[in-house]
Amino acid sequence: KDEISLANLHNKVYVFIDTSFNKHWIPPEMKEIYSVIGPLGSGAYGEVKLAQNKVNEKYVAIKKIQKREGKEGKTYNEVRILQNLKHPCVVTMEDVFDTSDSLYIVMEYVSGGELAKRIKEVTRLSDGEAKCIFYQLVLALQYLHLKRVAHRDLKPENVLLMSKSQNCNERLVKVSDFGLSKLIDTNTDLKTMCGTPVYTAPEILMTQGTGFYTHQVDVWSLGVMLFLCL
Repeated sequence: KDEISLANLHNKVYVFIDTSFNKHWIPPEMKEIYSVIGPLGSGAYGEVKLAQNKVNEKYVAIKKIQKREGKEGKTYNEVRILQNLKHPCVVTMEDVFDTSDSLYIVMEYVSGGELAKRIKEVTRLSDGEAKCIFYQLVLALQYLHLKRVAHRDLKPENVLLMSKSQNCNERLVKVSDFGLSKLIDTNTDLKTMCGTPVYTAPEILMTQGTGFYTHQVDVWSLGVMLFLCL
């Protein structure tokens, strides 16, 4: 009986990654830890790339945010929010690197891709799959609002799938990209016109930045996503 193996004592498997085109994307102190592999996408305030930890070989997503003069508060906003979040359906921040011109947020890598891509592939999700995904999104949003976080940019592009499997037990979803999010307290007024128009609540569009709204605008965005899934 023939046997094919790449894991016996006489064979070794090597993975070669050309990182030369990304050599200036991260600072020297990060190069000692991570190898940047390639682009994953871009968010509200930064570019995201796939990287691998050289020590434990774990894949991570690194978001680079360029600092802008007079916008320091917005630059650190996402870090302040992520460092206080810990939920199975919310992307996890693993580390932060701060340089003179950029902020680097190291996050868990979610390999199943965006919900937007999944919807585009099949046009319409099955009732079971849509229910499974939407239930997790409701739990994530409930948690965010309990933590006094208004996301303000919920959309399929900001929902990541842990697996491409259609089995609900394996299809964990993660809410990501908190670049437009806001921490809410008794002294906070939500007034900024932001988000992606198709998913933006009417009260944001109607006030055009001149009136106030609440964190409940996220619920409208969630409803639009459910409509797209079905």
